[in-house]
Amino acid sequence: MILNYVSGHEASLERMVEGFLSTANRNALDTWCYDYIGKHPIVEHGHCDSPFKELDTDHIMENIVNHHEQVIELYEHLYSRVDIDSAKELLETVKSVEENEIKRMVQTANRFSDM
Repeated sequence: MILNYVSGHEASLERMVEGFLSTANRNALDTWCYDYIGKHPIVEHGHCDSPFKELDTDHIMENIVNHHEQVIELYEHLYSRVDIDSAKELLETVKSVEENEIKRMVQTANRFSDM
C-alpha cells in the first residue's frame, strides 16, 4: 500500500520537474547539474540494495526522504547559480513543493503504520 502511495507522489513530482525543464535554459541547467552531481554524488544507504518490497515502511521512507533531501540540495545549488529572477522564483517554488511533498508522504506513511 505504501509503495503505491509513494509511486503516485513520485509521478506527480516528475511531471512538475518536467514542466520546469521546459521553461529553463537546458544547456545551463545540464552544466550546473553535472557540476553539482560530480562534486556531490547521490549517496545510497546499504539497505538500498534490497528491493523496496523487502523493506519495511520505515526503511522505505528513510530511503525516499534521503533522496528527496539530496534533490533539494541540488535545487538550492541551482538557485545559487541562476541570475534571472523568474528562474529563481521557479526554483524556489519547485523546492517548496518538494519539501511539502516529503512532509506529506512521511505523515501519510506514519498513518499507514498506525493502521
